[in-house]
Amino acid sequence: MDEALSVGDIYFRQRCMRKVHEMRAGGVTILFVTHAMSEVKAIGDRAMWLEAGHVKDIGNTDDVVTHYMAAMVEKDNAYLTTTHQAAEKIPHPPVRAPEVVETIPNIDHRFGDARAEVIGIAVLNIAGEPVYILEPSSDIVVRISVRAHEDITLPIVGFMMRNHMGLDFAGTNTARESFDFPPMAGGDVYTVDFHLHLPELYPSSFSFSPAIADGTLHSYKTCDWIDNAIVLQMGPAEGEIYGHVHLPCRVELNRCLANAEPALSHAEPKVG
Repeated sequence: MDEALSVGDIYFRQRCMRKVHEMRAGGVTILFVTHAMSEVKAIGDRAMWLEAGHVKDIGNTDDVVTHYMAAMVEKDNAYLTTTHQAAEKIPHPPVRAPEVVETIPNIDHRFGDARAEVIGIAVLNIAGEPVYILEPSSDIVVRISVRAHEDITLPIVGFMMRNHMGLDFAGTNTARESFDFPPMAGGDVYTVDFHLHLPELYPSSFSFSPAIADGTLHSYKTCDWIDNAIVLQMGPAEGEIYGHVHLPCRVELNRCLANAEPALSHAEPKVG
C-alpha cells in the first residue's frame, strides 16, 4: 500500500486502518509506504527508511522512526534563517535556577545542535516529591532543567508524552503555552515546571521526552532532544477505561438542554 491513507475523508481512512489491523491479525504480510510517522508506529513491526533509492536505515520501527525524525530536524535546521536580531549583550554572571534537576533516567536517542542541552527531568507531585507511579485524575509537575552553551535568543522548552505503543500522545512547550521565556546566555541554567492535571488514562506506561530549541513555534532549531528520558506506569482508574482516555462526562436522562446546568470543566494548565 503506497500512501494509501493520504486520500479520502476520515471515514475512509478509518475503514482502511480497521482493514489493515484485521489483515495483520490474520497473519498477512503488509508492505506499507508512507511519510506519516504516526501510521508507521501504529502499523509497522519493522521499518525501512528509503532516501533517493537507497536504504538509509532498517530495523526496529521505533529506532528507524527516531533516526528519520532526527535527520528531518537537522535538514530543516540547515534551511532555517533567523528573523530576530540578537539582544544587546550586557555582561552578567550566569543565571542559575533556585531548583535544578540534573538526572536523566534514560536516553534512547539524543539529537540537536548542542548550543543548549537538557540536563535533567523529573516528574513530581504538587509537594515537589518524585512520582514513581502516575495516578489518574491527579496533579503533577514535569520539571525540566536546561543549560545554554551559547546565546539562545528565543528559548523554547517542552516535552512530548508517549504511550506504551511509542505514539506521541500529548505534549506542550513554553511557546505553546505563551510563556515569556527570557533569552539565555552561555552558562545560564533554567528550570521550567509544567503543571499538569492528568485525566483518567489507560493503565499502561508513559514516557516523557524533553527538549530545548531556539526560535518560534513555526521556525526553530532544535538544540537538544532526548527520547524517552523518563518512563512511568499509569495506575488503575476507579472505573474501566475504554480506548486510551476517559473523557469527563455527566450523564442524565434527556431534557431540554437550554435549561440544563453548565457542565464542570478544568481550566487549561499553564506553565509555572
